[in-house]
Amino acid sequence: MANANRISRLVLPTYPEPKLALDFSNPVAVILSAQCTDVQVNEVTRTLFKKYRGARDYAEAELATFEEEIRPTGFYKNKAKLVISCCTKLVADFHGEVPSTVDDLVTLPGVGRKTANMVLGNAFGAPGIAVDTHVLRVSNRLGLARSDNPDEVERQLMQQIPRADAVCQCADSPRPGDLYGEETPTAGGARSMTHANGQTRQNVREGGPQAVRSSVLLLTGAPGSGKTTVIRGLAAALPGWRMAGFYTEEIRAGGERVGFRITTFDGQEEVMAHVRFVGPYRVGKYGVNVAAIDRLAESALALGFGAGAYLVDEVDKMECLSATFVARMRALLACGKPVVATVALRGGGFIEEVRACRSICAGAQLWVVTPRNRDSLPKQTLTWLKRNYRVAAL
Repeated sequence: MANANRISRLVLPTYPEPKLALDFSNPVAVILSAQCTDVQVNEVTRTLFKKYRGARDYAEAELATFEEEIRPTGFYKNKAKLVISCCTKLVADFHGEVPSTVDDLVTLPGVGRKTANMVLGNAFGAPGIAVDTHVLRVSNRLGLARSDNPDEVERQLMQQIPRADAVCQCADSPRPGDLYGEETPTAGGARSMTHANGQTRQNVREGGPQAVRSSVLLLTGAPGSGKTTVIRGLAAALPGWRMAGFYTEEIRAGGERVGFRITTFDGQEEVMAHVRFVGPYRVGKYGVNVAAIDRLAESALALGFGAGAYLVDEVDKMECLSATFVARMRALLACGKPVVATVALRGGGFIEEVRACRSICAGAQLWVVTPRNRDSLPKQTLTWLKRNYRVAAL
């Protein structure tokens, strides 16, 4: 591994007094910071902290009023419920005081290890490293860590970096799970997400079947991480199973990507987008054939017809231009049959709705696909299917 002490000696003279951009000594600001700039959160909390002086004030806040007070931070309805739930537990279990250990902090709704380390460092001056997407990526790139699991990266970094130099790091873009309640470790070693309604869903950073019955498994990851590879690998492992759905693949010419094709599991095929396609709908340089998406979604994602499982690749900007696709997906996600779907790592509207699991049952799982785990995920996904459902064979 790289020499952490040498890196510290190079970095610390440039940043002698590293500080978080957020102004806070409790979890409230961190919960509000999900998908919002620190500057905006500081602007909101400047007034908020004057009105709400302690945990009991937040716990007793009128929900509708509090929602309006934090509206500028975005996703205010869910954030308001999380803050009130968090502070209610602070009052009930910790006498209204912010606990000073990671183990106690992660019992609070909306607080995971990243948030806990940020609070401990900023409020108590305790050493700790908050591992977000950026810390994880850079640590691996520098050779300071060798894992895609945030908890393991935190452990490896804390073993190398002097405790006096261990500082928290905050970023504007949270990893999956931060928005509606950051991931918190469960007794079984899995990770769960606490929603504002008090329900939980499993969220596995690098795949792996869980002993939780669920009808929906979502696969997310950066472009090129291998989401389509996982879906096609799963389909290849299911000969004779009644599957419905489709997958997308690139169209290439002269070594360059020029479009995308949709192929259904019953053999239909359509060009979804192409650089030469002329029409009113465009995503980047590609013209999108929404009528083609409508046609395939109408048949391939229809409920019934004896399908035992649905595989869908992908919920992304192009597909979501089709109202038929969105309607069919909403119906699938609520139907109770097993659905394995890939979803873009970023995006608003229906993409964010699916990724945040607003339209799907409690227990829905979100696995992150990486180049390191994509070859093993088809087998793990198959295990998940067999463990949760008996899929009707032809």
